[in-house]
Amino acid sequence: MDRKAFYSAVTRLAREDVKKGIFGSRAPVYFNLTNFKVYNSRHGTGAGDELIHFLAESLSTHFPHSFIAHLNGDTFAVLALHHDVAERIEAVSRDVRDYTGDPAVQLKAGVNIFDPDTVEVSESGLHLLFDRAKIAADWIKGDAGRIWAVYDKSMGQYLTDRAYVLETGAISMSGPAHELAEDDRVRKAYLGEN
Repeated sequence: MDRKAFYSAVTRLAREDVKKGIFGSRAPVYFNLTNFKVYNSRHGTGAGDELIHFLAESLSTHFPHSFIAHLNGDTFAVLALHHDVAERIEAVSRDVRDYTGDPAVQLKAGVNIFDPDTVEVSESGLHLLFDRAKIAADWIKGDAGRIWAVYDKSMGQYLTDRAYVLETGAISMSGPAHELAEDDRVRKAYLGEN
């Protein structure tokens, strides 16, 4: 399913879930393959295409009653029931690891467990839920020990703080870190503190 069809389908499903009183029983999950470009350069684009097809099959196997979309390149989105979502993510990750045999290529997943009372049930509201799942996946890209992460507000706040620094130019790039502006948000964003 492509991106547009996926978001239309999950929006319709969310509206049905609201009517049934079960909205919030599904979790947006975002999947990303790390070092996919490296895999392509080592094994060729044909092997990379086969890996993407394999990943799609693995997702379909381990998330059989879920909406699945290939968003682009090496990323997928899944709207999955909460039940066993962590175990299912780990199973797909094992499949990818076994398929590639390459420890540099890892599957990372971000999950957004959300409060249904705080979500606008619209296509843009659902985009936001998946954007937060993507933030969680990106959060652990450099952490070889983690396969998945659940979005929390501190992740979003960190990105907001970094954007604040970039937009305001609040840091003198020529001065050392301890001479930064007094604003704690600036210091934390500059030093990469979460």
